[in-house]
Parts: sequence; structure tokens; C-alpha cells
Amino acid sequence: SDRGEARAGLARVGRAALVRADAGIAARRTGEARRWLALATELQVPRAQRDAVAERLRQAELAGIDMTALRSEAQAALVDREPERALPLYARWLAAAPEDAEALEGREDALSMLLERVTGALRGGDLAGAARWLGLARRHDPGHVELPGLQAAYAQALAARLQQAKEALQRGRVDAAAARFLVLLEAAPDGDHRVE
Repeated sequence: SDRGEARAGLARVGRAALVRADAGIAARRTGEARRWLALATELQVPRAQRDAVAERLRQAELAGIDMTALRSEAQAALVDREPERALPLYARWLAAAPEDAEALEGREDALSMLLERVTGALRGGDLAGAARWLGLARRHDPGHVELPGLQAAYAQALAARLQQAKEALQRGRVDAAAARFLVLLEAAPDGDHRVE
């Protein structure tokens, strides 16, 4: 009976969280509404009820977007060749207008600029830069057609740098080995760079 009461109590709290989320939407406090909706989700309020509130929240957030300013800012970032600034703007634009051809084209241009940086970084031996830009490209379009080839080139560059570090260590060139291992740690801090 205690479990039943606990479940019933959690269900009541979940329903109350949805009511508060709706109140936040009505008051144009979308951040507050999002927090209450997250609580309702965590408490496993039935999906249909959550989805209805989530859609009202999405519509409220979209209504608050100045599309003209957003378009202008995204295009300016692209003209300035700043894909790291442009991509989040295009993501917001596409959230509001998923089929907008101009937004899709702009996002693709920004991704291409970003991936050009990966290629340049790999040529210049900047593994940390290549890793950072690859990660950003994956976040914005994990299925981008150029990613597999660039990820393979990055993995080869890491392997080559690891081999150079091992060889330097085997030859007793401790300073050179340390420098190469530090580059590897910066480029792939979670990678496996064990010396065998």
C-alpha cells in the first residue's frame, strides 16, 4: 500500500508540474516552463499529456524569435566566415522553419567552412583544432557526407603522432616524446595513448 501511495503521490506531482509548465507558458516564462516540463518527464507523466505541453512550449518559444534578426545574424556570420557562430543561428532558424531552403543552404555552407578548417588543421598538424571542429560538425550534422573521410584522416594523424612519440621515447628523446604525447592529450584527452 505504501508503494501505491507513493506512485499516486508522484503522479499528482507530475500533473502539478504540467500545470505549472502551462502557467509558465501563459506568463511567457519559457525557461520556467521548460524546467517544470522536465520534472513531469522525469516523473513519467503520460507521454500524450507531456507532448501537448511540449508543443505549446515550442510554439511559445518560436513566437518569441525575431526571424528577420535571426536570418540577418546567421547570414552575417556566414559572410564573416565564422561557422562556429553561424551554425547555432542556423539551428535556431531551422527549428522555427525546418524546410526553409535558405536556412538549409546556409547551414550546409557553414558546415563546409568548418570542415575546410579540419582539412587545414590536419595539414598543419593542429590535431586539437581538427578535433574541436570535427566535434562541432558532428553536433550539427552527424550524418554529413564528408565526416567519415575526415574522421579517418584525423585517426590516421593521431596514430602517426602516437608512433612518433613512441619512437622518440625509445630513442631516449624524452623532451620530444613528452611534447608529442602532450599534443595527443590535447587533441584526444579521452583517447588511449598507452606506450607499449
